[in-house]
Amino acid sequence: MGSIQEDMNELRMQLRTGAIQKAYKTPLGYMMDLRIHFQNRYPSFSISGLYQGYMVMTYFAIVPPSLKHRNMKIAIVFNYEAFRFEAWLSGANRQVQRKYWELFRDSRWADYRVVTPAKGVDSIKVVFRVGSLAIIGGR
Repeated sequence: MGSIQEDMNELRMQLRTGAIQKAYKTPLGYMMDLRIHFQNRYPSFSISGLYQGYMVMTYFAIVPPSLKHRNMKIAIVFNYEAFRFEAWLSGANRQVQRKYWELFRDSRWADYRVVTPAKGVDSIKVVFRVGSLAIIGGR
């Protein structure tokens, strides 16, 4: 890893080619279209705005009526590091997240990936991953 100046020079050179901008538009555009699809298909659901992130993740939240009273949401995420789409079950805040994490941890869902609460951890459970096709959840 270089100095900040070296990193900035590298970024400038990469941006000059235009490939990063063109490639970045693809998952971002897909996420925008997917968000609109959910808004149109499920008008009773609350759909958040699109969070673009810092090339770490891009996501939007879906809150069906069945999860709203539980302070839960589903996050549709493009994870840049893993370079895949994911769906996360998440709480509205850390206290809700811990409550449901404990319920899942102590239940039959223990066979599935339940994410341990920690600073910077936004999901309780990674429901599925598209890209690696590792499907987690249903049987």
